[in-house]
Amino acid sequence: MSTRIHYAWRVPINKLNETFDHVRSQLYDRGEVILRMAINNITEEELNKRKESYRFEFSESYMKCEIALEKVKEASKSIERNPMFDVDFVFNVWLNGDHAYLIPIGECKDLEMPEWAEDYSYWNSSDKDENVTEEEWDAREAKWDEINCGEGVHSQNARRLCHSIIDLSAKLGDFDFVYEMRKRLVNRKKK
Repeated sequence: MSTRIHYAWRVPINKLNETFDHVRSQLYDRGEVILRMAINNITEEELNKRKESYRFEFSESYMKCEIALEKVKEASKSIERNPMFDVDFVFNVWLNGDHAYLIPIGECKDLEMPEWAEDYSYWNSSDKDENVTEEEWDAREAKWDEINCGEGVHSQNARRLCHSIIDLSAKLGDFDFVYEMRKRLVNRKKK
């Protein structure tokens, strides 16, 4: 059986919350960029349609933010990924011993992990990472097999958790992300 874990990290369990906070700020910044691009592409027709649907008068920046958020929410519910609107990000987390093992679900190529997060990627379908010793590579293989990979049977000592950083596909959306984006994107100045 082939194992391919191209992005993964090992962090001390006592640093897990700090790791999530470190990543969250980057993902929110990325989400803001995506929403700003969506806002810049909103047509006059979309804006006028939105104005007609509201019973009360709202600022243009508020209406554009809401239209952009709706587009991002719709994209997050789709089976197909749309990088222009893809903000959702989740970590699969396995707790084992003194460490947590993280595999991301979402765009992570440019993610800067904190200094205590050790790259723990592993694959057996091609040559090992040249920056990792043979002993370290074998240890990664054994750990991923123990946790969940290989035979598909997880260790009784490892429990998988799913931690959502941004999850707009959830039934009620992601209140924290939406609230933060409204704060960042809606012009609060009075007319």
